[in-house]
Amino acid sequence: MLTDSSTPRGVSVFALPNKAELTLSIGLPSIKHSETVSRSMRPDIEKIPKHRATVEVKAEGSSLLLRICAKDVTALRSSMNSVLRTVSAVIDVLEQLEQFQSEGSRRSTALNH
Repeated sequence: MLTDSSTPRGVSVFALPNKAELTLSIGLPSIKHSETVSRSMRPDIEKIPKHRATVEVKAEGSSLLLRICAKDVTALRSSMNSVLRTVSAVIDVLEQLEQFQSEGSRRSTALNH
């Protein structure tokens, strides 16, 4: 296991010649966020070639837990990049929706006064 002072909390990396594994916990603002991100990622995770890597994603409280097991470090890196891009995109969409809803409710309140 590769953990030292340079490894962020919530991250563990394990590498052997024929296996590499990453476990990552991402804190999100709410349980609703973690559940939405987890559900939204499932279709993309199913597209990852199983012969190179397997990915598990689950919501645990307000955290998103990711586990990637790969045949080597290259496959781990590739899968990790793909998964983290998807996580980032889903979070961006959620933030934009929340901003839009917030602006809409402010406009609605202003119109009613």
